[in-house]
Formats: sequence, structure tokens, C-alpha cells
Amino acid sequence: MDNEIKEEQKHFHKVIEAFAGYRKHSSSILNYKIKNLQVIPIHLREKMIARLTKHTECININSYLFHRIIEEHPVFIEKQEDLQLDPISEQDHDKVRSTLKQIVRDWTTDGEVERNQTYLPILQLLEELYGDIPVEKRGDIKVLCPGAGLGRLVFEIVKKGFSSQGNEFSFYMLLASNFILNQIEKPHSVTIYPYIHQFSNMPSADIQTKALTFPDVQIFNSFPKSADFSMVAGDFTEVYTEKHQESAWDVVVTCYFMDTAKNLIDYLKVLRYCLKNGGKWINLGPLLYHFEGSDNSFEYTLEEFKDLAEAYGFSIRKESKIDSTYSACQESMIHYTYHNCFFMATLNKD
Repeated sequence: MDNEIKEEQKHFHKVIEAFAGYRKHSSSILNYKIKNLQVIPIHLREKMIARLTKHTECININSYLFHRIIEEHPVFIEKQEDLQLDPISEQDHDKVRSTLKQIVRDWTTDGEVERNQTYLPILQLLEELYGDIPVEKRGDIKVLCPGAGLGRLVFEIVKKGFSSQGNEFSFYMLLASNFILNQIEKPHSVTIYPYIHQFSNMPSADIQTKALTFPDVQIFNSFPKSADFSMVAGDFTEVYTEKHQESAWDVVVTCYFMDTAKNLIDYLKVLRYCLKNGGKWINLGPLLYHFEGSDNSFEYTLEEFKDLAEAYGFSIRKESKIDSTYSACQESMIHYTYHNCFFMATLNKD
């Protein structure tokens, strides 16, 4: 077997195992916290025991969701001993927990605050660009969204009549988005407890064990017939440098995406390649470099980032700063605010 394919299969298997192991791992952490209650005087423990006991039910309900996500993806790869799988790490478990936060951000009423902060300005800008074209006639306008996560931004773009494709690299996001977009028929039909793993800065037990339902909208039959909606798995720098992707897109939207590059130049090259001459690039996000400190990674300032964009043929316009949180519990006692760079740029390939 080709090593690259084998490594991909190993990673996919590991993601499945991480989802499947959510209940056991979370219960283990919970039991440790319950054990630590022994340091608290007996007459003061009752409320805290009740709170942590409720967590067991919440974990079970979250676990049921994760099993629904993976149940149609049986592990169809070689035996584990042949693949020499690494054990599930705490980082893997954290990605499972982060999936709950991403569901909140993209598909619950609680996430509307952040969607209005980040998705709404992008959607409004698309309306400014193409508002003179009726919704039912926008299907020929192709909008690419790399780093699409669970697909809500792509969904909203297609609702406006554009044909849009989301690109995502993370198997955690791909499996969850496939479940949400293709298997849930009714709004508010799935329940999660997304905040039970946050023990710091929680105002109350009620907030920590708050139930949310998703999706907050009807997904099926929500699009104009002329618009296409698709999700593509893979690395942005590989998928969109194929020959048929050259000058294929009218607009590329990068929302909380550019800082996922080891080197921004790699992404700028792909943007220049896949966008049409005169095409639009809409960017919104911080520069929280995901690979900071690793080999072959370089971290540019915002000023340098914009200079690089200009060097690759992008003329930046409509620049502003937009503040937002990211996957935050809105009722938490602490919030981290990103001062996002928001701009539109036009590509000149001449």
C-alpha cells in the first residue's frame, strides 16, 4: 500500500476511534473530579455532587451524537496491527470536544452572535457585489470557501443563490458536517451539552449543563434550484492547484482560514491560481498562526500579509477591523476577542 494512503487511513481510523472513545474518556475525567470532592467537607458537597452527577447524563447524550456521526463510516481499512496505530492522544480527545463548540458556532441559536459578527459581513459584501442579479440567476457565480468547517457559511452563501463549494481538511469537521448536512431532516431535532467540559469561568451549574438543540434552521430544500452546494475533502493547496481549478472561481471567501497556513505565500499562490482574472477575494480573520514555531513556518505581520497580497496581484479595498469571539460560551465569565482583518481584494493576473 502507498505510504500516503496508509497514513491517511491511519488518521481516519484514529478520528473514528476518538469519537467512539468520547464517553469512556470523558467519564474517566469526571470520575476523577468526583473523587476530588473528598477534600470538601461532607456537608458542603451535596450541590457539587448533584452537578457532577448530571454530567454523566450529558456525556451519554453527547456520546450518542458522536456514534450517530460515525455509524455510517465503518472502519474499512486494514487491521490495526498492520497499520501500527498510535494511541488516542489528549489532543485527539480535545478535537472531539471542539466539535461540540463548532456545532454551537455554526448550527445553534447560541452561535448566532458569532455568525453575525463574522459571516454576516461577508454575506452583506456578496450582496453589494451581486445585488443587481436576481437570486434565482446567481447560480453561475461560483464561490469557494476553504476551511469551511461544518459548512454554515457555505450554506448561507448558497441560500443567496450562489453556487458554493466548501473545502475542509479535518476529518472531525468532515464527518460532523456530513451528518448535519445530509442526515438531519428537522430543525432542533438533535440535543447536545456543549459546555460540560468547561470548568473554569462558569457562572452557574445551569449554564455548564445547558442543553442546546441543532440545527437551528431547515437544511433540506433550502436552496434555489439554480445553485449548487458541495463539500470537498482535502488540502487546499493540493485540491485547488489541479488543472481544472485554474481560473475556475469568481469569488474565494477565507474566514478564519489564512492563519492555518505554514506560510501565507503558499495560500496566496493557490488563490491567484484558482481565481478568475478580476475575481474577488473576501477575507475575514486574525493571524493566530496554527504552526507557529514549527519547521518551515513563518509568521507575517498584518502589514506584511497585505504587502504580500499586493505582490501576488491582489488590490485590497474595503478594509476594516471586525471584533469577534470564536466558539465562545456567550455566558462565560471570560471572552477572548479577536480584532479581525476584513477586506475585499480584486485579482489582476496581467
